[in-house]
Amino acid sequence: MEAVADQEVKGERLSSSEFLFLLQRMDRLDEKLTAEIRALGDRLTTDMKALDGKLTAEMKALDGKVSTDMKALDGKVTSELKRQDDKLSSIRFWAIGSVITMAAGFVGVIVALVR
Repeated sequence: MEAVADQEVKGERLSSSEFLFLLQRMDRLDEKLTAEIRALGDRLTTDMKALDGKLTAEMKALDGKVSTDMKALDGKVTSELKRQDDKLSSIRFWAIGSVITMAAGFVGVIVALVR
């Protein structure tokens, strides 16, 4: 320590003025770089929020369209199922009528043969 103090008293410094200038310059560049990084981070955050809002709006619009299309398709499927059920009911009644007619015919033939 005494050697350092003796050098400062004699006018000799441990660091030159150029070194101090470079150190100050590095400090200012560090501050500028830190400010740039923060500004870029803020800009990215803003852009990400804007994109998130756009994507959310697009997803909601698409969801609404899909829901509308699904409801329309559900209505079509329901009406087609009802129509097919009506056809099946008429075929069922026709088949039952045919069975009854054949049974009556067989009974009639048996009765005619028995007499």
